[in-house]
Amino acid sequence: MSARGNGLLAALLLSSAACTPSRPEADGGAAVSSRAPSEEHPRRNEVVGGDVDAGDPPPSTLTLLDPGRPPRAPLRYGWRVDQPEELTMDLRTVAIAPSGDAQAPATPLPPVHIVIAIAPEDVSPEGDLRYGWRVTHATVGATSATPDAIADGMRSDVFALEGLSGRAVVDSRGLARHVSVDRAAPAGMGGPSQMVEQVLQTLRDLAAPFPDEPVGPGARWRKTGRLSARQAEITQTETFALVELGEERGRLRDELAQTGPSQILEGAGLPDGAQARLESMLLAAHATMLFDRTRLVPQTRVESTTTMVVSGHGPGNGTRRVPMVLRVEIVIAGAKR
Repeated sequence: MSARGNGLLAALLLSSAACTPSRPEADGGAAVSSRAPSEEHPRRNEVVGGDVDAGDPPPSTLTLLDPGRPPRAPLRYGWRVDQPEELTMDLRTVAIAPSGDAQAPATPLPPVHIVIAIAPEDVSPEGDLRYGWRVTHATVGATSATPDAIADGMRSDVFALEGLSGRAVVDSRGLARHVSVDRAAPAGMGGPSQMVEQVLQTLRDLAAPFPDEPVGPGARWRKTGRLSARQAEITQTETFALVELGEERGRLRDELAQTGPSQILEGAGLPDGAQARLESMLLAAHATMLFDRTRLVPQTRVESTTTMVVSGHGPGNGTRRVPMVLRVEIVIAGAKR
């Protein structure tokens, strides 16, 4: 799950604490946000459609750290227009919110299941794939351990995915050039929901990214840059290692870290008049990606740990600071349709 998705969960977890009188505290700290596309020489990469417009991403760099063992060759995708795919994404989250000197028990949050149909449209002479996408299924599972406010907020967010569709372009190195939404955000939302953002971020960063230089098994490259999250500027670093490489398939290991400034949390589940702020956050994640150079969707498993401090207050009450840890597992699978 993206860090902005983590922010929604943090806001929901804090919703009851936000209305509890407590000693006021000062704000300050850092926050992070979800992954966005990046490349060595950035080009237009936007989200459009009604109120949804991400504009140009901040610049980022991709640096080859080790070319790996010979034989070496450039890694490129050979997209196929006659190969529609189905992307499934499963998110499972466990939240831990310490209370005073005691460590609170881990609270499993409802699992989220999303299915997206991928329909290739054409491949340009330069090797860019243009495709259409559509959310065909989106559900939130049930768990008796989750507070009602959190479960209801997550269901409301996932409901916003119904009927969501758009188009995208990805180049032969797996770098997204464009992601668009066919319809505007629902009236009154003031922009896309957190889960809509999660889907868009997944599509922007879906394919395994390849360096420009020739590489062989054992190669390592690093992608660094600043990401935009509304009013927050996020620093992100990813280090990829090419563990295995065959004729068409391979396996990457990805280590990711994000840091950035504090930000106001927005999302369903907060009581009227209550506010929540993400004061500090550190996200560390590792992932394994099994890619096929003829297909868009890799088999990906991500495990992340986010340590954060959230503050909140309700009308007439002081501010309460709540430390919490979110452990998130994301499994992305692709299949031919």
